[in-house]
Amino acid sequence: MMGRRRKFHDLKNRPILGEAHDSKLMERAEVQGEKTYHVGQQWLGDSDESLYGLGQLQLGALDIKGLDIDLWQHNTSVYVPFLVSSKGYGIFWDNTSLTHFGDRRPFEPIPADLLIDSYGHSGG
Repeated sequence: MMGRRRKFHDLKNRPILGEAHDSKLMERAEVQGEKTYHVGQQWLGDSDESLYGLGQLQLGALDIKGLDIDLWQHNTSVYVPFLVSSKGYGIFWDNTSLTHFGDRRPFEPIPADLLIDSYGHSGG
């Protein structure tokens, strides 16, 4: 999905948030026999900011920046699609579907030669 990249600034015109290049995703999908879409969007925040919110999650973490979180209601986890930045802005993702917050890339195994055990030997 192509389009203009959005950028947001504070009242002094300092950038606080920008959309990543080519980050909008809208692809056809079929879920339980129903034709629908998978949608996504990626934002580029500052490395020194913290992100808070997304509901009553049992993660043991206050700052959720850098975490991968699947957002769906279950047991004692309550999903609220709103987060707040330490930079003073908030994002509301108006979506009632299963949502993933974090890195969209699939997991990849760490190569064995990069693993080091407690004795300093490579190979895990």
